[in-house]
Amino acid sequence: MDGERERRKWPRLELKLNVEFAVRDDDCESSGHGVTENVSAGGIYFVTPDWRALHVGEDVALRLSGLSGYNEGALFRTLRGEAKIVRLEPPEQRRAGRPAGVAVRFEERPRVELYRTPA
Repeated sequence: MDGERERRKWPRLELKLNVEFAVRDDDCESSGHGVTENVSAGGIYFVTPDWRALHVGEDVALRLSGLSGYNEGALFRTLRGEAKIVRLEPPEQRRAGRPAGVAVRFEERPRVELYRTPA
């Protein structure tokens, strides 16, 4: 990164978590699903086929879930929170065959739930 300054406040982790989202506007609620490409304490970047209902500047309710391994076996992790859409990359702006990408910034720290899976 010679001469370039890192603009990100939080380091990114390349984690694959399931994403469920919902956006409420004046008349209705739109929802969809996707998969994260990276996650940080400040937000996430995810891909989704359900991008048409999303718009930059909107608030979105998120539920992230997935398995993660720790010392004593696998844990099922769920994060719930609110975020603001800061960037939307339709499929035509991405590499061929890739779904739309969405960058969101957490408005507040997501709530974390951990469940130990049976061995």
